[in-house]
Amino acid sequence: MSSRPVDQGLLHSRLPVGAVVSVLHRATGVLLAIVFPALLYALSRSLHDERSFDAWRQVLESPGGRVLLAVAVWLLAHHLLAGIRHILLDLDIGAGLRVARASAYATLMLAAVTALAIALFV
Repeated sequence: MSSRPVDQGLLHSRLPVGAVVSVLHRATGVLLAIVFPALLYALSRSLHDERSFDAWRQVLESPGGRVLLAVAVWLLAHHLLAGIRHILLDLDIGAGLRVARASAYATLMLAAVTALAIALFV
């Protein structure tokens, strides 16, 4: 029997919450870069005339539009909050294990609460 370690793969390991926030920060950055041109186009079309504005408002007021709005807000909120967290960690603020773990959970929770609040109240 070999004494070499066995690689179980990424899917069999549990990432710490800080790593999850970091991976999601990168993923939200990529998704924002992909979605940003479409959002600019939608803004441009909504400002074209009153009929276009009403059409986009109806889209955003529909259930699917609210979900898309919540996802877009979550992308922005998570990326912003995780970015602030990373800057603070780079400055050695909150770099202790307990504080870093708490800030990671706070980032996840605040981004989700922000997205839900926007989806429900806007």
